Amino acid sequence: MSKEKETTVRVINLEMASNEDEDRLSNLHDSILITILCFLDPKEMIQTCLLSKRWRNLWRFVPCLNFSDKYLRNSRTHQLEGGDLERFRNFVSSFLLSRDNSANLHTFKLRHENSPHSMPWIHYAFSHNPKILDIFFLKVDMDCSFDVTNDLFSCASLEELSLGLCLWEEIVIDNVFLPKLRKMCFKFLSMNQDSLENFLSGCPALESLTFDFCKLNVNCIAFQTVKDLVLYGCEFTSQPPTFSICAPHLEYLEFFEDSKMRVKFKDTSKVKNAFVGGSKTLSFYYKCEYLSSLPGVEDLMIWGWCKERGTHNDLDVHQAVQLVVKSTCRMDRVKIVLED
Repeated sequence: MSKEKETTVRVINLEMASNEDEDRLSNLHDSILITILCFLDPKEMIQTCLLSKRWRNLWRFVPCLNFSDKYLRNSRTHQLEGGDLERFRNFVSSFLLSRDNSANLHTFKLRHENSPHSMPWIHYAFSHNPKILDIFFLKVDMDCSFDVTNDLFSCASLEELSLGLCLWEEIVIDNVFLPKLRKMCFKFLSMNQDSLENFLSGCPALESLTFDFCKLNVNCIAFQTVKDLVLYGCEFTSQPPTFSICAPHLEYLEFFEDSKMRVKFKDTSKVKNAFVGGSKTLSFYYKCEYLSSLPGVEDLMIWGWCKERGTHNDLDVHQAVQLVVKSTCRMDRVKIVLED
């Protein structure tokens, strides 16, 4: 190696050595650092202020917040102890009060029990133009003045909403203003025909709708804009025990039915992907009847039992395939799951 090249190598090595102690992460733009903080929980966000002066106030501008008390709950009783409950509530309140009030929210998630303490947190979220809101109340305080319609169903910026109440008294939905809402998930709650229709009328952009373990006192409903529909573990309580669904733009259907209700699909010819399941008391033969309402389905998964409860006949894979093929003939792929 020539003397000139040796000098060049030494200079480069000296420059690298001088940069070893440089905090390159802190030199990134604020927007990048704030994006990194979005992946932390709120407690960890605050702890970053100890890194350096550069990080001291960044957490106050983070647009994605996730408050959950599940890690504080007793592993056996799943309950919060008195001291932990108070500390959690004080932390959330203090965090939101210390946050920069000019910074809008993108995502706000809350997993807690419904209480007077949680209402100001939700009001804070709504006043900061969130796009995604995920609320799951593990327990509902009936003495808490909580108006679902006024507090959760009126937000011009909201695009995705997930609501779990763990409440079996029917919620009343009157006035809904969610003009940008595209995705909605209801969990562990009960509603009637009027409330569901009122909700849909206030969501002109709704494309995805999920009901997880809900009680639905409805007989018929029309989903004019919905493209993805999931009904999982729901109990239909209407009389007579029939429920019809009209969804002219539906493309994806996931349906796990209980045996007490007979569901009819109307105007669902655009469905391309479907999952059809049900309880052990629901006949595989009956599940196949749904397929006649889905003439355009191309990708299907149908789930059933080898031994149909209430019968003495075993259902083998060959019989199952024959039933499915007889019901529809346009499929590119079908998956049949039979359990003992």
